Amino acid sequence: AWRRTLYPAAPLKGIPATAYQLTMSFGTPPQNFSIIVDTGSSNLAVAGSATAGASTYFVTTQSSTFSNTQTPVSVSYMIGAWSGTIVSDKVVMVGSGTASQTAQFALITASQSFFVANSPYPAQGIIGLGYQSLAFPAANPITPFFDTLVA
Repeated sequence: AWRRTLYPAAPLKGIPATAYQLTMSFGTPPQNFSIIVDTGSSNLAVAGSATAGASTYFVTTQSSTFSNTQTPVSVSYMIGAWSGTIVSDKVVMVGSGTASQTAQFALITASQSFFVANSPYPAQGIIGLGYQSLAFPAANPITPFFDTLVA
């Protein structure tokens, strides 16, 4: 018989009809970041350097489970853009009750008007809720994070 397992929802914060964020951890040991929830894209991405424009960033050398694929990726939005490389590491939505998953995501190393200075909700990354057909790089799109949870 089919059985559905229910997990508590990850706590969202933000301004209704404007923007929502959740806390996600990356690496081993975990490093926590505020991540924007986006319904119009599919990539999971986190700042990977101070030059990306984020207030804090994922320090890859502090994670024992980090792996770099060396695959370049860039994404443009209606406002803002970022570029970086596809990497792999342990990822978890903090407070969701789910176990960490090894997942591919983008490590942002450069951005243009993507991270908003002096925001009441500063973010260090983005998680897209869209289908894999929206993911980048287009030639070999990565599996969206939420798809890894049900795989």
